[in-house]
Order: sequence, then structure tokens, then C-alpha cells
Amino acid sequence: MRTSDAQNSHVEPRAGRRPVVLMVSAIGARAHQASVARVHTFRDGLTRRGWTVVPVGLEDPPPRFLSVRSPIRVSSRLVEPFHRLGMEGEVNPRQGLAVSRLLRSRGLRADAAIVTVPPHSLLWVARSLASRLPVVVDYRDDLSATMRPTPLARALGPLERAVARRASAITFAGSPELGARIARLSGLPPARVLQVQNGIDPADVPEGVTGGSSRPAAGGPERPLDLVYEGHVYGRLRPDALLKAVARAGPDVARLEFIGTVERRLRDGLRSLGGPGVTWNGPLARPELYERLARADAGTVCLGEGYPHETAYPAKAYEYLALGLPVIAVCPPRSAVRTLGPPGAVIWFDERDPAGLIGFLGKALTDRTLLPRTEPDPTRYDRDLGVGALDALLRETLGHRVRLDPSGS
Repeated sequence: MRTSDAQNSHVEPRAGRRPVVLMVSAIGARAHQASVARVHTFRDGLTRRGWTVVPVGLEDPPPRFLSVRSPIRVSSRLVEPFHRLGMEGEVNPRQGLAVSRLLRSRGLRADAAIVTVPPHSLLWVARSLASRLPVVVDYRDDLSATMRPTPLARALGPLERAVARRASAITFAGSPELGARIARLSGLPPARVLQVQNGIDPADVPEGVTGGSSRPAAGGPERPLDLVYEGHVYGRLRPDALLKAVARAGPDVARLEFIGTVERRLRDGLRSLGGPGVTWNGPLARPELYERLARADAGTVCLGEGYPHETAYPAKAYEYLALGLPVIAVCPPRSAVRTLGPPGAVIWFDERDPAGLIGFLGKALTDRTLLPRTEPDPTRYDRDLGVGALDALLRETLGHRVRLDPSGS
């Protein structure tokens, strides 16, 4: 294991004291549900296993320079060039500065830290923390693994490599190819690069959903296909290809409901792309969301070349699969999401060729067997499964010198 001298000389926890781990994430990331769910899963799962987890960021009020918005509305045409450079939520330099200030002001002491990215400005925070205590860097999403990284992603490459080499361990939510890439970056042995997938909390799934009572009726040409897209829509995760296909198929063939948040600058353009067959709704509480998903004919995922599709598994795909929902994936041929779930659960269409999806929707309208459901199995995609592995990784990182007491004493 490659660690710094400071990491090797961290203070050994006193006997009988629960070891303290900092859980560092973006401040106020409530709109990004996948980030919130992952941080909460780590916090709750590690607490049950005997750690004292101190969240830094997510549950803290934003400082003034993060919360104040300009009264001047800037044209999207002026903003777009900066987004093409990569200046959007994945990097967010202000978040890194805010979390650094927060850590200094609170004067926190800990035995280890987990820093989850994006935003990738938190890599600077991870580098600073790694000089004085063991740090696990958690890649919820990867910035530089895409085949066409933005200029800013390329610029952050040296920082990524430096942080990877200082980290005691690295966890990631993505494909095995991403793990191999991280191992090459860091020089860490494979046992210190751990896949911790996203997923769901089975307790959020209403009993009737897993029992199958919410499954849709057989359907036919008199009932359009009911498609759902759940999640956050932003610059690099635009569902343009999906919207265009649904619009061309027409509302008599398929209707698509978006459930989640849409970046403000994208709203008008995306609404015009989808047409009358698309409805836009805000986020739902998880039990209500799962009841809605279970009634749909299929869940949808749409990834483009600007997203790290070769190595990333969208969190929404796990939710669809856990409920037995077929997944329509509109994405490039090398996308990792194509390999998720049991055989046939993910139905792939090339995002550069909308005609394939349009033709399929027309056929599925009269033959719903083209959208086969699998048996709901929330426990297979339980997020807490990965926390057990993370717990073992932290114990090993601290050299088995901690006494973990789940009772809280």
C-alpha cells in the first residue's frame, strides 16, 4: 500500500472510543439525489458497524458566496462555451473552496476520511487531508474516464493522479474497467481499489411493489407505452436523443414522464424537443417514486459521448432493475450500462440512430413482450452491500487498531 509518512503516523484511537471518520461531500447537494443517497448510505451503514461518522458538506448550510445568485440573468448562449470547457457541476471550484473553509473553521479531528466526488474540486480537499490522515477517495462518478474529456477534465488529470497516489484506498461506482484505470493511476494494489456500487434501500420499496400488484396491464395499441426517466438532467447528461425519438414516434405510440430536476438553462430547449408526448415533474419521495416506476412499461437511460459512459453505471438503472423494470438504454455502443442486470434486462439503442428506437416503440405498442419484466429483487441491488466492504477496507487502512463497538459506547 502506498501511503505518506503522515498517514503512517496518525494517532491511534484510544481504547474504548469509537473511531471517527469524516464523510466529505458537496455542500447542499440536495438536487443530486444519487449523491445524497450514496453519502447517507455510507453514513448510516458505517454508523451501524461501529464508526462515528461526521458528515462535512451535505448537511451544512451553504456559505454566502455559494447561496447568493446574481440578479442578472445571463443568456445561455454566453454560458454554453464555458460548459463545453467543463465548467459545470462536476468540477464546481466554489464547492472545493467552501468545504476547505468549513473544515478549517470546525477544527475537526478524525482517524480517517472519505471524500466523495464529484464535484471534482473536492480532490484538492482530499489531497490536503491525505497529508495528515488516511483518506479514501470515493468516485461516485468519474470525470476523466470518458473517451472525449472536456479541456478542464484533461487539466485536472495531474491532480487526479497526485491524489490517487496519496490515497490510502479508492472506492468507485462504475465498471471493472474504471477500477483497472484507477489502479493504474494510483499504483495501489487491486485490494485497495474497491467497487462500491450505487443501488437502492430495500426499505424504501413498498410491499405491494415487490409483490407485483403495481405491474401494468397487458396493454395494446389503444394505450400508449408508458416510459419513465428518473434523475437529474444537466449539461453532460442531456437526453436529447431519447426526446427526439419519442417526439417522432408520437404521443399515440409512447409517452415519457421525466421525474427529477432539470438544469434551468436547459429547460426550454428540452421541452421543445420532446413535444406533447413528454411531461416534466419534480422529484418524488422514494416510496412514491418506486410505486410510479413499477406501473411503467420501461425505465429509460440516455447517455452521450460527453458523459463517461464507458465506465459509469447510472444510479437510475439500479432502481429500474430492482423493481423488475426493463431498461431502454439510448447510448453509444461501448456504454457500460449495457452489461447491467440479467440477460435481456437492458434493451440498447444507438444514440446516433433514433430510427432504431422509433421502430422498436412502434412494435412494442402492439407486442408488450418486447419489454419483458424480471422478478423484482430489491435486495440484489441493496446499497448497503457495498458498505460492508467499505467497512472492512477502513479497518484494514487503520491497521486493525480500532475497536468497533456498534452499541455506541
